[in-house]
Amino acid sequence: YQPHIRTGTVVANFAIRLEPGANFYIEWRDNATPYRVGPRMHFGGSGQMTAGGKKLADLPLDKWVRIEVRCPVGRAANGHFDLHLTLPGDSPVEFDGLPCISADFNRLDWYGFVSDGDNDAVVYIDDVRLYVEK
Repeated sequence: YQPHIRTGTVVANFAIRLEPGANFYIEWRDNATPYRVGPRMHFGGSGQMTAGGKKLADLPLDKWVRIEVRCPVGRAANGHFDLHLTLPGDSPVEFDGLPCISADFNRLDWYGFVSDGDNDAVVYIDDVRLYVEK
């Protein structure tokens, strides 16, 4: 997606379902040269989820998981984002103040879902929502 959002708090919601062997990441970028990366979430082949430079959880394979990301951009940008993770049958777990990859990330020009594995694997993404919080 290329939303070109410059102000406010950007909120992204989605559901993800990983199958065994899936290597996948989700990344927010700006259009600078070279581009600056904001929030990034990586999902490893056996369900490991990392973000902000640390392991957050071992996700169940073949089950839907909900993720919400909130990141201020524009004048409110602070180089950090919040992530809420909801596993099947559980309450959301909050990871607040995770560092963006680039501390000076301040606008969302590209929102991408990337499979970077070199093996056969499947990742399902559903219920994608991206908006600016009012």
